[in-house]
Amino acid sequence: MQFISGKHIARPYAEAAFRFAKAESKLPAWQKFLHAMSVLFSDVALQEAIKNPFVTQSHVVAVLVENTSVTPAQVNFLKLLAEYRRLGDLPAIAILFDTLQDKEAGLVRVHVTSAFPLEEATQRELVKKLQDKLKQEVLLSADIDPSLLGGIRVCIADRVLDASVKNALTQLYQDLR
Repeated sequence: MQFISGKHIARPYAEAAFRFAKAESKLPAWQKFLHAMSVLFSDVALQEAIKNPFVTQSHVVAVLVENTSVTPAQVNFLKLLAEYRRLGDLPAIAILFDTLQDKEAGLVRVHVTSAFPLEEATQRELVKKLQDKLKQEVLLSADIDPSLLGGIRVCIADRVLDASVKNALTQLYQDLR
C-alpha cells in the first residue's frame, strides 16, 4: 500500500467530488475522470510544470480541457483545484474518492505483504477472518517482499498491522538500545 501524501489536504476535495457525483448519480464517470487525471498528474514532467512559477495552473487546466473530454462540473473542479494550487493532489484525491466509494458499497480494501507467496487457502482464511472482524466485505490484494523475512504486513486504509519477522527484529533492536 502506498502512503498518500497530502491526504489531509486532499480529503475535503475528494469528499466534495464524491458528494456531488453521488447526488448527480455519476459516481462511475467521476471515478473514471479522477483516475485519468491521477495518471496525468502522477507524471513527473507535469508535476514539474505545475510547480514552475512561469506556468500558471489555470493554463494547465486550459490545456487539459482543450485536450480531454470533461464535463463542465469536472472543469469547475479542476479550476477550483488550480485556484488553490492543488492540482498536484489529484492522485491522492482519486485514492480517497475510491475509498469513499468502497465505504458506500460496504467494501474495504486490504493489502497484504508477505515474505513468501500466500497459498490460496491462506488468503481465503485471511479474508474470512478480516470480514468477521471488520463486518464488511474485504477485497484482498497481496504482494511479496522477501525483506520481511517471514510473517505478514496487513494494510487496511491508513492502519498497518506489521506481524513480520523484520518488524519484530527491528523492535527487538530498538528495545536493546
